[in-house]
Amino acid sequence: MKKISYILIIILFIFNVVLLFNINNNVEEDKKNKEYLTSLQSFYDDKFIVEKQNESLKLDKNLKLLTIEGDTILVKDIFKSNKIVLKYSLFNCEACIQAEYKILAEFNSVIMDQVCIIAYYDRVRDLIGDYSKLKQIGLDKIPMYLIQNDKFGIPIDEQNTPYYFQINSDLMMSNFFIPIKEKPKLSEYYLKFGLKNFFSNDALKK
Repeated sequence: MKKISYILIIILFIFNVVLLFNINNNVEEDKKNKEYLTSLQSFYDDKFIVEKQNESLKLDKNLKLLTIEGDTILVKDIFKSNKIVLKYSLFNCEACIQAEYKILAEFNSVIMDQVCIIAYYDRVRDLIGDYSKLKQIGLDKIPMYLIQNDKFGIPIDEQNTPYYFQINSDLMMSNFFIPIKEKPKLSEYYLKFGLKNFFSNDALKK
């Protein structure tokens, strides 16, 4: 009888240890999940704030850009109608830039001249290299320009990341968007609704 009691005690002890271990694991897992959700919430809060800080800022009409041919052109002579701009720099994540190229290629049939790219490089030769990459995926009609300073002088430039914005003929910038490489659908929706609403693109209303 005593032997059976000892066995029961040992079994109960082992059961309690296992139960306690599982409880501790679950508590630790819950803690990690809460920390992750808090971090994620903070990330999207910061992203939203940064994007909104730049709303309705005006681009300097005398800002000089270079074409892929090496010619100088003022932004006031480029943006005579509504455009969506992808802006990036050689300091940005290369994989992030390539991800946006891929998404732009999906809209190739409806982009026409409504989207342009402004990039910062040390040399026009590097911009031409990017243009060659675009041509390989069918985006040879997208105008590309080189900015000789890596910043427009607006808050979002401090994020060191590619970003989109819309600009009208008054050079008023709006609807800034920082893409997330791991969330390509967000970029797709940004372009889809931008092309549909900012330009009244009939091809995207179907």
